[in-house]
Amino acid sequence: MKHIKNLFFLSLVCSIVLFIACDEDTGLGGDYDEEISDLKNEIDQLKAADEELRTSLNNRIDSLTNAITTLSNDLDDLSKEVQDNIIANNLKIDSISSSLNDLQLLLANNNSSIDSLESLLTDNNSSIDSLDAQYNSIAQSILNLILNIQTLDSLSDKTSINLSELTTSVSDLTKTQDTSILDITQLSLDYEGVLKKYQELLSQLQAVPQINILSGAVFKGSFLEGSLLNFYELDSNLYQTGRSYNATIEDNFGNYTLQAVGLENSIFRVIGDGFYWNEVLNENSDSRITLTGICKIDSNELVNVNVLTHLERPRFEYLYSQKGYSFDSAKREAVTDVLGVFGFKNTGITRAEKVGVTGVGNDSKILLAISTLIQGFRSESEVTQLFNNIAEDIKTDGILSDSTIGNDLATHLYYMDTATMLSNFKTRYATKYASDTINTLDMSFIKRFQDSTSYTKDKELIEYPEFDRRGYKNILYSGNTTFTGAKFGVACVVNRKGLNIKVELLNADGSDVDGYDFGFPLSLNIGWIISQPSVYIPTYESDGLGTYDIYTSYGGLSPLYGQHRVNIYYNNFNMPKEVRYIDLLE
Repeated sequence: MKHIKNLFFLSLVCSIVLFIACDEDTGLGGDYDEEISDLKNEIDQLKAADEELRTSLNNRIDSLTNAITTLSNDLDDLSKEVQDNIIANNLKIDSISSSLNDLQLLLANNNSSIDSLESLLTDNNSSIDSLDAQYNSIAQSILNLILNIQTLDSLSDKTSINLSELTTSVSDLTKTQDTSILDITQLSLDYEGVLKKYQELLSQLQAVPQINILSGAVFKGSFLEGSLLNFYELDSNLYQTGRSYNATIEDNFGNYTLQAVGLENSIFRVIGDGFYWNEVLNENSDSRITLTGICKIDSNELVNVNVLTHLERPRFEYLYSQKGYSFDSAKREAVTDVLGVFGFKNTGITRAEKVGVTGVGNDSKILLAISTLIQGFRSESEVTQLFNNIAEDIKTDGILSDSTIGNDLATHLYYMDTATMLSNFKTRYATKYASDTINTLDMSFIKRFQDSTSYTKDKELIEYPEFDRRGYKNILYSGNTTFTGAKFGVACVVNRKGLNIKVELLNADGSDVDGYDFGFPLSLNIGWIISQPSVYIPTYESDGLGTYDIYTSYGGLSPLYGQHRVNIYYNNFNMPKEVRYIDLLE
């Protein structure tokens, strides 16, 4: 059948070829030529497609062959690796099995150790001496532990044991050692009993909570003896856990020591509350203030509470809780931002609670400077308000935006005699601390703030009315420069503790005037300490809080008409802080 099909196909091809040849010979042309041409083209296209298909199939066959070869090699490697692992694991199993056998043998030997103790000691009398040495060591350790328990007894009831029973066992053991070798079994039992009590004692001591010793000082200036300090434990979200510790300030330099038992978390909010020594006025405060801080306690720690810890706390809490900073990063940036408010950069301070006023170096100088600037001539309530204003202003961006706050700092500094303040500080602290620590302190950072700040004095801390109580124009009022009627007033109101003023009247060129040419109605004077006419520089001095008021006549027998100079001093300044010029007319 197959041959018939082939014969038929051959005949058909020959007929076609013959037909084509005849057609060419006879020149039939027309549609047949075109159809034959199309047929040839299709045959050529089929041949090309067939060739392309064959090439593609050959390529796929080659790729598949290569993949099979690679897979075969990988399987060989994997098989080898599995075999190696099986061998290694078998070795490990053999090793573990051997170790278990050794352990069983060791346990068997240990179980027989007590039974063989008598024989061992009989063969070697020195073993008794060794046991005695062990006993003496254990006994000494027990005595030491007893002493430790006595010191810890007030901290935990867990350390309570029957000491007399233990002492009796030790004494019995001492007597037993003097017996014959025949009593060695009893000696062993007593020895085991002491060891058991020793182990129980160790277990009890291990159960005693950890004790952390915290110390430091609270400074704005220094908190006074009897002030309170509380530590509140916080969780990682800065929420209170309910655990707290407290201490009492133990001297007038703000120092405290606290034994914190059983600390669990390391983050604490610290709150100090009490009266303090005012370093500007050199006297104790009239009322209490509160200082706070955030600290991390990892072991026995120095934890100070001061103006830096108080100012940085809201900024730290914002960075830590809302911005996702780590504890250390938030602390470092917060204190850096606080220092930046006062123009102090690159100080090296990273933890505010580590800064104390009695340290050596710039840290102490910076702390004293900022504490002094915050204090100024402010009341305790004003100090608290200034703390809050600064802390809230820098909370979110770390920058003091309210210029009135900075101007207020500059205003109070304008009136301060920092040299006298530093002297008062050193005198006070020299009674407790070494001179090489105290004498290194200075007010250089106050000067740095004063020289670099853009903040300015924007108000008067002493009130100057335009007229005195009799209606005469006041020479201290900045708007009064020209005076008539042969009289002028000298009036002010001092309503802040620590502020004082001295006024001098001179000729325009700064030379002395004749005091006899001025009239001082001393009987009408309120408050002023006035120099007598024999002094050729008429002066008016205040002395504490109060109203100061007097008028002065200048149209006497020798009228002092013309321009005059008014020097104004604050506190203990040697040079006038302000100089004004007035014209005295008829």
